[in-house]
Amino acid sequence: MINILIIFGFLVNFAAYGNLFSTLIYTSIWGISNLTIRFCFSGKDKKIAQEISILLISLIYFLSAVTELLLIQGIDTVGIDAIYYFRTATDPQWNFRSLLFDPFSSGLTSDYVVGFKEDFLPILIWNKIYNLFYSIGIPKGRYIGTSINTLFLVWTSFLGLNILRSLEFMNNKIPGKFYKLLFCTNGIFWMYGSIHLRESVITFLITILLKVWLDWIHENSYFNLIKLGIVNTSFYFIGDFLRGGYQNIIFIFVVSFLILEVYKIITEKKIRLRHFIFLSILIFFFLINVENFSQVFLSIQERFEQYNYISNKEASVDSIGKILVNQPIFIRIFLSGFFLLIMPIPFWSGQDIYFSIYQFFKSSFAIYNYFTIPLLIIFIRDSIRNFTKISLDKLFLISLLFQIITFIGITSLDSRHYGNFSIVYIILICCVNFNSRRTREEYKYLLGYVFLLIFLLYLVYSVYKFQSLYISLIFILVPLSISLFLQKEKNNLR
Repeated sequence: MINILIIFGFLVNFAAYGNLFSTLIYTSIWGISNLTIRFCFSGKDKKIAQEISILLISLIYFLSAVTELLLIQGIDTVGIDAIYYFRTATDPQWNFRSLLFDPFSSGLTSDYVVGFKEDFLPILIWNKIYNLFYSIGIPKGRYIGTSINTLFLVWTSFLGLNILRSLEFMNNKIPGKFYKLLFCTNGIFWMYGSIHLRESVITFLITILLKVWLDWIHENSYFNLIKLGIVNTSFYFIGDFLRGGYQNIIFIFVVSFLILEVYKIITEKKIRLRHFIFLSILIFFFLINVENFSQVFLSIQERFEQYNYISNKEASVDSIGKILVNQPIFIRIFLSGFFLLIMPIPFWSGQDIYFSIYQFFKSSFAIYNYFTIPLLIIFIRDSIRNFTKISLDKLFLISLLFQIITFIGITSLDSRHYGNFSIVYIILICCVNFNSRRTREEYKYLLGYVFLLIFLLYLVYSVYKFQSLYISLIFILVPLSISLFLQKEKNNLR
């Protein structure tokens, strides 16, 4: 399969760019990833890392060239963000003054200006990178940005593999092939690599953040405390340059850690000295910052309104997402978690006028989640059953996932933003023992229920869209078939 991807990738890249520079750059990225593997891995993990590296690089090498071919044909297949991002990053005359004034004179509408200004630091760095490559004779093409994004994705996969190995409840046994499958078939990662966006870097930095927090949970050493302090402080100051409001991600990690401390107090039935010190510091911090809480609330409210406006503009007129973003915030809190994972509905949304590879990646991610949600359900159910004996790193990851899904669900409801935290989701579902026959039977049973619910949503969509009883009856046949399958699987479980 990899050989086929490389051959087709070479042909499509040559057709897209008319030279071999993209092939040269991607080959260099593969070499850098192999060098990283040599220094960071050994044994079975080394082999898994090599397989992930070559598969992911080959896949994005092909997909990024397909994206470029579509853009050459004049098809707006990547969205306005990526187009302006690349145009500005490759402009040799771009500077800080351009950032302040060009959006208003280039026809860029005002609702994009806020997001455009938030990109200042990434655009500045990419501008310097493109100029550096141009100075050594390499033409400015999207392959430079997408190849570097791919390298950050590969490094993210390495960090995820390392995190998976470090989890205490895994007992040093990791499903390497399953992890490779989950990481390399994630449609949102395909988007991050194939389209010139900032998401790969954000995902990598968030994974580093996750790594240092888990290291601190596993071992409360001075070295891990120093790492935790440096990484969190750095992320807090650069977070707003990555995406507006992202510096507040630190507080999600802090809340998750606070939940661990409360859990330990409850299970141990006593407050240790370190618990008392930690809680005292936390209370003191809240007291001195109580005046800022109203500002934080206003910031969140403003972000909610901004994303709600943009989501309304970008959602398909007849999609369920269009209906959901217009609901009151309390309804969105209740529904957003599940809908965030399965959006868009229908999965062909955004393909009405022309083929959008951006929407294709989102749809691929939704289908990916259709098949992985049952694994998450199994994992959470088993964790609840053994809650009194749950490991701290498992509780920390579950807390992170629920907070992330909730906050993104009530703000942007955009799977592109949720994908920044996909590594948490992948690590959790990797922990399910899929070698167990009973687990596989339960998976099939739950998968049937997930598809039943999804097809019921498609039924609602068909009624809303077509307002035709006959078409709706066709949609009903599918849930009936799934119901018969579920009854059969229920008998098998007995």
